[in-house]
Amino acid sequence: MTSAMCVAVGVLLVSAAVPRAHGATLLAIGSDPSTFVPDQLTLANIVAQTVTPLATLGDGSLGFNGGLTFGPGSGLYAIANDSSGAGSLYLVQLSGTLLLVGSPGGLGFGFYGGLTFDPQDGLFYAAVNDPGGNTSLYSVTAAGVSAPVGQSLGTGFSGLAFDPANGLFYGIGNDNNGLSTLYDFSLFGPVTAVAPLGFGFGGLTYDAAGDLFWAIAPVSNSGAQVFQIATGGAESGPLLTLGDGFVELAAPAASAPEPGSWAAAGSGLLVLAGMMRILRRKS
Repeated sequence: MTSAMCVAVGVLLVSAAVPRAHGATLLAIGSDPSTFVPDQLTLANIVAQTVTPLATLGDGSLGFNGGLTFGPGSGLYAIANDSSGAGSLYLVQLSGTLLLVGSPGGLGFGFYGGLTFDPQDGLFYAAVNDPGGNTSLYSVTAAGVSAPVGQSLGTGFSGLAFDPANGLFYGIGNDNNGLSTLYDFSLFGPVTAVAPLGFGFGGLTYDAAGDLFWAIAPVSNSGAQVFQIATGGAESGPLLTLGDGFVELAAPAASAPEPGSWAAAGSGLLVLAGMMRILRRKS
């Protein structure tokens, strides 16, 4: 088997293994080192302390900086913004293949504050920032149609997540000085400060298996790292250095796969490890 074939098979096996990692393995989006556009899909393994580029998303004309989350059918979804600031929803394959959901730019403007999915009502939710930095909540259907919920969240949101265990949304808001705060809220309920986080946090995602959050800091900056945050706001980390320009993060949902899927994922990891050893011997 050639090196190129080994890499291709390895990516497929990683795809099979992701759902059983339960937060030890995360998907992230960082910047292209040449263009600085946030369009590099990356696999981040907290336990193994590895950061593995998977694919470039698109041709560089879109910045995937509006949120990243697992949604219907355990698919990976992201919001990309074009040069005018218009947002679009995409279904993302680990190979880099993109499927537009809805129309190009159909979400509207200001979709930079985070994306999450509520399996209880089957809707995505996005934190939308206006030109003044005020953040409001929008719903997005599985067909890519957005609508304002009519709920003000605060200012400068840079991450959004949903906890199905308690039915609460969590978000990271930032003040004019860049100080980040973790908030929680229910639909049409009050937005409550949970805890201060520090400076420059974003890219929030909920890990249901551990009942905790993962976040990036400093988001979209040099030397971005992954932090673990408890639902009460306590931080532990940094736990992994991602690199420069990382903006988005997603943990797979903790729904248990079928027994056959567990076996396939485990076998995939063993085969991938064997192929990596072969590649190292040949290099």
